[in-house]
Amino acid sequence: MKAIFTNKDFMLLWAGLTVSRFGVRFIDLVIMWFVIQETGSALALGATVVCITLPTLLFGPIAGVLADRYDKKKIIVIMDFCNGALILTLAALMFTGNLSMLLLYILVISMSTVSAFFNPAASASVPLLIEEKDLTRANSLNQFSQQGSNITGPAAAGVLLAVFNNEYGMLLIVGGTAFIISAIMEIWLKVPPVSDREQVEVKFIQELKEGLQFILEDKRLLMLIITGGMIINFFLAPLSVYFTIMSDSIFNVGSGGLGMLN
Repeated sequence: MKAIFTNKDFMLLWAGLTVSRFGVRFIDLVIMWFVIQETGSALALGATVVCITLPTLLFGPIAGVLADRYDKKKIIVIMDFCNGALILTLAALMFTGNLSMLLLYILVISMSTVSAFFNPAASASVPLLIEEKDLTRANSLNQFSQQGSNITGPAAAGVLLAVFNNEYGMLLIVGGTAFIISAIMEIWLKVPPVSDREQVEVKFIQELKEGLQFILEDKRLLMLIITGGMIINFFLAPLSVYFTIMSDSIFNVGSGGLGMLN
């Protein structure tokens, strides 16, 4: 385990992944609470969840191919900078009173799209930075980051919204700045190339087809993806809408209660 913690590049990547994962969960809750408070509409809230979820489904396969073909470090750094810029733009629109629901949806879609490209590049970098004998421990640490962020991100957002009386813009500035700092830290990251440059000459569509063909030929993997996708996107994703409405209108526990419920 000591070898992992003394691996500068892996720890830089792990820190960046943790900040990004925490930030995404933190910002998602802030946005959803803003929508329900501003509109009181379950439809608007549902549309927000669609904007958060849909880009990952649409761009995930493309992002995976790009992560294999191009410089992973550049993708990681650029995507974190983009996310920070988008969040700070959202904060500025809130402060100036120029934020419409259409603009909010566009920005949420953009942020989710950026995350869809960030995640495969970051995850694919882990085995390139760690020796095979340490890979299991590195993946365990990676999962700890993922699950820890899923718990602490919404909780922190809910509590801070309650403490600072729904100062959405201020919390967005904190979140956006964290992404920018993470991107700056990742500039010093060194991710070795996975293969020779010549392999980039393989046509993009061909590589995408090969990935899809591999999944279609493995029936167990295909069923796992379909079943998992249905459970997550059609049964679990709507819970965030229900939780938000219940916290606001039924339980009357406010944003703090929503954060703890999540």
